[in-house]
Amino acid sequence: MLLLTGLITVLLGLAPLSWIIALVFLQPALAVCFFPAGFAALAQISPPAARNVAISFAVPCGFFVGAGLTPAMIGMLADAGSFKWGIVLVGGFIISGGLTALKLRIPARR
Repeated sequence: MLLLTGLITVLLGLAPLSWIIALVFLQPALAVCFFPAGFAALAQISPPAARNVAISFAVPCGFFVGAGLTPAMIGMLADAGSFKWGIVLVGGFIISGGLTALKLRIPARR
């Protein structure tokens, strides 16, 4: 889902104007599909005694990056005249997260 979300985000920055409405509806619909799998993976790679702490730290850190640093970065690039490249860069970050997730090895249940 992260790879597909990243691709759609990159397309948001590069696609012709006629595609934007469809992409604006599609991108967030795909983005939220990551969370159940992400939380499940986080719970599986955390020791049982620390699962609640791992989730408790992941949510505010993710919110800080997703609702704080990322919009600020896009805004700085927009002020420099490169709004579309800010969106493309965010899509690239999302794609890199998806590629990194492919390397994740979930331990077998005991």
